[in-house]
Amino acid sequence: LDSGHAVKGVSNAFTVNGFCPSGSLSVARDSLTSTLLQNGNVLVAGGQNSASAPTNNADLYNPATGAFTATTGLLSPRYSHTATLLNDGTVLIVGGRNTAGWVATAEIFNPANGTFTNTAHNPVSPRSQHTATLLADGTVLLAGGFYNSATVNTAEIYNPATQTFTSVGPMNDARMDHTATLLANGKVLIATGLDASAEIYDPVAKTFTYTGSLNTSRQNPSATLLSNGKVLIAGGLVSSTTGINTAELYDPAAGTFSYTGNLNHARGYHTGTLLTDGTVMVAGGFDVSVNPDILITAEIYNPVAGTFSNTGSMSQNRWESTATILNDGTALTAGGFGGNSPQASSERFYSTSPLAPLTLTTPTVTLLQNQLDYQFLLEQGGVGPITWSLQSGPGSLPPGTTFNSTNGLISGTPTATGSFPLTVTIIDSSSPAKSTVTTPTVNVIAPLAITTTTLPNGTVGVPYSSPINTSGGTPPIAFSLTTASFPPGLTITQPPTGTTSDTLAGNPTTAGTYNFSESVVDSGNPAQMSTQAYTVTINPAVLPPAVMSFTTQPGNETTNQNIPQFVVNLKQGGVAVPGASISLSFGNAACSSASLSGTTTVQTDPSGNATFS
Repeated sequence: LDSGHAVKGVSNAFTVNGFCPSGSLSVARDSLTSTLLQNGNVLVAGGQNSASAPTNNADLYNPATGAFTATTGLLSPRYSHTATLLNDGTVLIVGGRNTAGWVATAEIFNPANGTFTNTAHNPVSPRSQHTATLLADGTVLLAGGFYNSATVNTAEIYNPATQTFTSVGPMNDARMDHTATLLANGKVLIATGLDASAEIYDPVAKTFTYTGSLNTSRQNPSATLLSNGKVLIAGGLVSSTTGINTAELYDPAAGTFSYTGNLNHARGYHTGTLLTDGTVMVAGGFDVSVNPDILITAEIYNPVAGTFSNTGSMSQNRWESTATILNDGTALTAGGFGGNSPQASSERFYSTSPLAPLTLTTPTVTLLQNQLDYQFLLEQGGVGPITWSLQSGPGSLPPGTTFNSTNGLISGTPTATGSFPLTVTIIDSSSPAKSTVTTPTVNVIAPLAITTTTLPNGTVGVPYSSPINTSGGTPPIAFSLTTASFPPGLTITQPPTGTTSDTLAGNPTTAGTYNFSESVVDSGNPAQMSTQAYTVTINPAVLPPAVMSFTTQPGNETTNQNIPQFVVNLKQGGVAVPGASISLSFGNAACSSASLSGTTTVQTDPSGNATFS
């Protein structure tokens, strides 16, 4: 070749997936937080330094330069706290530990001036190792954690408008080192911690309700909302030491967990990051059963195949680190513990995921009529901030709802049922920008309800039949017994497909008062459930009057004369009554001075006969 001339060519297609070192934190630390700001920089705050002491250090990472710059520190040193980006662009810092125990305060970081200020009011309860979730209405749910050497089940809501904290719940189970994931329907999945249980927080009712349990108990797993609306729960620890290599998927529609592919490396206290192409990058973590027990490996979960595959390893072993997806689609990993000490280093994961096409992954969503409801549209392939533009106009929305162009949220109280087709343009922040025109449909259905609120009482031996009617929901409707206390002899069966009522029927066999509940579940996605409590009293059987007749009729007799033998027969409802006592007496007032002697009381025999002689 002529060395004086440039030669150009195009290689075969190849992929690049791996980590490259980036800038260093001002202070090495673990148990820190990192938060992507609206300007694209990353706030790294607090943590535990090399002296195992809480720190108030805070840094800002600039993705363009790859450098960290120290900013004004936290007002209170803390670690094992949470940091949540609020809708106004500020960051809420809550809880954590310090040298005295637990931090009782909360702080707000303002990117405009780079300062921290305490919130106007403190949280209801100090806590560490808890979760913080930004809800659809802009408030923040704080749940569980550790306080005063105990795992707690308390929860509270932070209102940015008033800077106040208000108790909600509590959770059904106390938990720490658990996960909290905002679902597409605006509810929050709270999972694991110290056991395999999981529960759903409803932001409208402000209550926690059990959902299906995981197949494996796990501490410190990762939880990632996938672009298909399911949640990936990966890895975790057993007894805070041994890594778990299994992973599970939570299906909000069914309310159940199911195993998916196994991790190649058991790990817990790792990071799990949703990449722009819908895959999940899992990196680092801890597993006491391997050497070194702090991991350097990383792997990618493919939701379509349901499998994990190894990718390039990090440059530093680390756990208790952070991972943040940046606006260019790379992922920043910072700090953590590795090499027997906290780390100041950071690195970025580069991949071909930002090249994925931009698509809408929720073509159909469902809202409930006359109830405050939330539903996020989900996408895949978008890089950086996403703009959602409702091309079909506000009039295309269900009456009573609004559309948020910054996050694709449809919310409000729909006043009419029906299907409402929309036209939405999605634009990302790539250069050049990717865009796509989508046509999601919003279905508004009536809430499922049991309209039969009371059931009639019954009687032993008398046939019983009473319908239980429902309204709303998506047929077919399934009836299920919640409390197994039906009156003996009564049953309920699944109704024929397409019907919305069933019947409690049968022949009651035992008297008593019975309290039970009946639940119905529809076929919607997600399914709705309604439960109604009932009290039914089954009265004792009502017997017909007894009938006594003479088999042999006695004649009229005079004084001091014997009455010839005669027989009296006793029946009730046409059935002989044995063992009954029948006594003779004068029924005529004219005989009031007369008396009877001899055997005047006789027991009926098996045929119901009483023989007097």
